[in-house]
Amino acid sequence: MPNNGSVTGQNDNVVRAYAAFTCLAAGFRVVGFHLRGRGLTSGLGSFVYKERSQHGDNARATVKAQLNSITEKAKSMNGKFDHTILLLQGGGALGAYQAGAYEGLVEAGIVPDWVVGISIGGMNAALIAGNPPGRRVERLRAFWERVSAHVPLIPPPWLDPIRPALNQLSASASIINGVPGFFIPRVPPPSFSIPDEVPERLSYYDTEMLTATLEELADFDLINRHKVRLSLGTVNVSTGKSVYFDNHETQITPDHVRASGALPPGLPPVGIDGEYYWDGGVVSNSPLWYVLEHLPREKALVLQVDIFKADGDLPKDIDEVLRRDLDIRYASRVPFSSDRIRKLAEMHLALKRLLGKLPASLKNDPDVKALLPVRDIGEMTIARLTNRGLSHAGYSKDYEFSRATVEELWATGLEDVRHSIRSISTMKPTTYGSVATIYDLPPEPSSSKPKSHEEPELEKGVEPPARRSHNGESQRHLGNGTSAHRSHSVSAARHSRHRTKTRHSRTERSRSRR
Repeated sequence: MPNNGSVTGQNDNVVRAYAAFTCLAAGFRVVGFHLRGRGLTSGLGSFVYKERSQHGDNARATVKAQLNSITEKAKSMNGKFDHTILLLQGGGALGAYQAGAYEGLVEAGIVPDWVVGISIGGMNAALIAGNPPGRRVERLRAFWERVSAHVPLIPPPWLDPIRPALNQLSASASIINGVPGFFIPRVPPPSFSIPDEVPERLSYYDTEMLTATLEELADFDLINRHKVRLSLGTVNVSTGKSVYFDNHETQITPDHVRASGALPPGLPPVGIDGEYYWDGGVVSNSPLWYVLEHLPREKALVLQVDIFKADGDLPKDIDEVLRRDLDIRYASRVPFSSDRIRKLAEMHLALKRLLGKLPASLKNDPDVKALLPVRDIGEMTIARLTNRGLSHAGYSKDYEFSRATVEELWATGLEDVRHSIRSISTMKPTTYGSVATIYDLPPEPSSSKPKSHEEPELEKGVEPPARRSHNGESQRHLGNGTSAHRSHSVSAARHSRHRTKTRHSRTERSRSRR
């Protein structure tokens, strides 16, 4: 969503950029109709290969076998824990990565019983907690299709060299037009507001339409029946303190979800019970802090999906400076979290030793009893999945809501979860006594990775098989006839990898002949 600089920096250049974007969009539309007429595109821009297929059944069988293998590994891992907790940080359009990651968890049979979210992560969390298991991916898909509807065209591969520029034009469209189902420009803008204006109008955009979107796609009665615990991170505008709204303590409404994503000055604060709240990411974009303080005293699997990458290369131009600044500001404070966990583990072990040395006469002392909950803290395994970013992403990536980017982010999140589950048994985690075990995912790509661990390239003409959710329902199509899968982005990614491998093999053969 728009950040401070992106909103306040609107000028004539943005208007000219939008004019250029409109022309390009018209061009894409013509190209899209042309390709569709040749049978190369369909639906949401998905590739449908019409050419002759060989070994199609073998490809399908291989994919099915790999998905079964992933599911079995996930079940064996999932059965070790009393609770599964999903943490979703804020990041605007990058939240599509979280939605894809969640589909991967569903595919593997991993179902969280507690979802904690901030900003866009809070919206994804509400859609998960506010729907029965069999409809969650469908509702997430409906939300992300809606917010990417302003720029629904998928640019053809031959425009990849100018993709960063297209992304920036798409982001400019979000600034000028808003995002469907999410926010629209405020008229008149806040610059023309009178003193002592009501707080809800002190923003560049209006988010009232988000209420209708949430009410349509999430069942708040279901949320408040506590089938899944839901916690939403905000900050109190007056006190500056972080506040989490939890459905175990509060009757959650769309206003609580909107408050979690009310990033100033772009989006307005939301009034709840006489207090006003902003996006929780203003204080901390990592829900891990909240979970550490409220962790159940049992074994817990904590799945943390980070959409900003804390570490990165030294910037080489001003665009990279802006992008790097964004990542650092909103990435989870991993070193601080890890240090806190380490200190917690040390205190936990020291307290256990101390209590073991106490004489029997002190066992019932009130101070000793007060320390017992700390001694009995549960064990947790933290799997931290980080979006490493798309190669063409720029400094406006958090408010670049084009369909092409949303589909790619979704596909990347899905594949990262698959790859992580395939590889986790061979990874060496960081351990902190008996308190915490931490995995950093997805594992770095390895050239020595066995061929059998790679997802096979599908032959042209082979349509990816419909995956089954854990309740056995097909997820190939969503409600209202919309496509449930990122077949374009997955197919395009596979096609790109295949072309790269082919070029490399040709180069090697050429060198060997020389």
